[in-house]
Amino acid sequence: MTSKLFYIILCILSLLTQISESRITQEILGTVFKTSKDSPTTDQGTNWAVLVAGSNGFGNYRHQADICHAYQILKRGGIKDENIVVFMYDDIANNVENPRKGIIINNPKGGDVYKGVPKDYTGDSLTTSNLLAAILGDKKAIKGGSGKVVNSGPNDRIFIYYSDHGSPGVLTMPGDDDLYAKDFINTLKKKYESKTYKSMVIYVEACEAGSIFQGLLPNNMNIYVTTASNPDESSWAIYCPGYNPSPPAEYDTCLGDLYSVAWMEDSDAHNLGSESLEQQYKVVLERTAEHGDEHGSHVMQYGTMTLDQDYLSSYLGMNSNYPHKNHTHHKGGGHRQSISAFPVEQHEADILYLRQKVIRAEGPLKKAEAQKKLDEALSQRKQVDYNFENIGKTLFGAENGFEIIKTVRPSGQPIVDDWDCFKSMVTTYKSNCGALTTYGKKHMRAFANVCNAGVQQEEMAKVTSQIFVHCTLVQWIRNTINLFLLNTVSYVDDVAVLWAISKPSLLLLTEPLYMVSRLNSTIATKKEEERLCAPSNDLPDMSDVVSFATPPFGGKYLDWRAIRDKEKGERRQLFCLFCDTRSHEPSNCYIKTHRFPGEVIVPAL
Repeated sequence: MTSKLFYIILCILSLLTQISESRITQEILGTVFKTSKDSPTTDQGTNWAVLVAGSNGFGNYRHQADICHAYQILKRGGIKDENIVVFMYDDIANNVENPRKGIIINNPKGGDVYKGVPKDYTGDSLTTSNLLAAILGDKKAIKGGSGKVVNSGPNDRIFIYYSDHGSPGVLTMPGDDDLYAKDFINTLKKKYESKTYKSMVIYVEACEAGSIFQGLLPNNMNIYVTTASNPDESSWAIYCPGYNPSPPAEYDTCLGDLYSVAWMEDSDAHNLGSESLEQQYKVVLERTAEHGDEHGSHVMQYGTMTLDQDYLSSYLGMNSNYPHKNHTHHKGGGHRQSISAFPVEQHEADILYLRQKVIRAEGPLKKAEAQKKLDEALSQRKQVDYNFENIGKTLFGAENGFEIIKTVRPSGQPIVDDWDCFKSMVTTYKSNCGALTTYGKKHMRAFANVCNAGVQQEEMAKVTSQIFVHCTLVQWIRNTINLFLLNTVSYVDDVAVLWAISKPSLLLLTEPLYMVSRLNSTIATKKEEERLCAPSNDLPDMSDVVSFATPPFGGKYLDWRAIRDKEKGERRQLFCLFCDTRSHEPSNCYIKTHRFPGEVIVPAL
């Protein structure tokens, strides 16, 4: 009898312990007694927040939706608008493509998150320099926008949240005005040295987000960071068309990002006064990795790790009405958000949007226009992949050069040691092949590895000037789209094969064609082709062109494009491309087009 009584007492004690430690009990007690460790209600400091959506365009709907949702959480938490600085392009809510004008949603069943959001820095005022100045509280350095800055003091807490595309060492901003990791960290160091905050929390939604902090952020600055991804992986979009759960049928784009939705829906669902940063980190970690490495990412932590014991209310404010309508309830209760939403890799989310536009387009003209945009995006990706493969092979050898420039440094090291070299390599590439798209920036690690290997800028310039002709080729195709609708681009050694479909109304050809361009070696052509591509009166003076070989940097360039029937191999049309490589501008190219049996067309780009 005694043993049974002892067993019953143990069970009761165990049950009481579990109840006292449960999240639900903590939330109830926190609400009833209004107690919270380091809560804003008991602290003399002020809460500040900086929210940044670094993209524009309706295809990037999800980033501004994330930022707007975060604002609603802060607002419900009691943080004043005067202490919330919002950076967003603001071209989504009233976009012609938005099926719900003036409304932004971040969940298929969620409410409007756009209402009331401050428009501090929009359009052209959404710049990296303004962002860094706002964090430092340097109002004199601000250009445009509302002028609002983080005018914080030594007892204040700061929350910074960024959502957009990222790449190794870089966070994307509109207009190719990217934020480099070293510049961001230096700004945080200046803020720390100014003694104008007590503690800071930073959440970053971006691909390769870990590369912004790994090996760069000290652990003694009272800054706690979590990122959507480690230094070598993509982050993921969520609530995308065709995936479960999908957005409402009228939407062609993803509504949110996996990491972001995870922390915000968790915040909507629970008492911020009784949930710690560590607890939320674990929830977000689990949800973001739910579908494994192939369909998820690894949420990371950096900085002062002891801050993870602070309650969320210390940075997001104290919410009193939870769960909020933006949260979808779990039928069985529990802590994490219930929807097992299947994510889409960030770069594929961009393509998914373009594919949806093709599917939804009404009429042949609109469908052709949508298809053209999709084809251009795909061809640009193949072009930039080829460019970096060529850079690797040229600098480090054909056998394993491409693998060398993709090398990931050991954990704990920054992606590059010399950031000035890193920036100069990026500039060198841009001067030869133009700005990188968000997809192209995934190759930024290549520039870091070139610097880490000690390659000089002059050598890099020589290599990129060699691949300039490849860039010019694709640019030429885009600029002469009235002649061709480009489908794909593939490369075999130094031969570029471009599969194209003729526009029947212009060329009177309906069969699939292909175009071959030999760009890195002397071109052996038939006499007829040599004659047709020789300089003539209907082109600018090209008298200094002496051969069909690629000229040295700074000279003129003459190349031929022979288009043949895909099946029969018969010549159908001949293109001669003349470019002045000294300008590195496709606008300085001329095309001599010979359509058999003899008609000649000479369009200027």
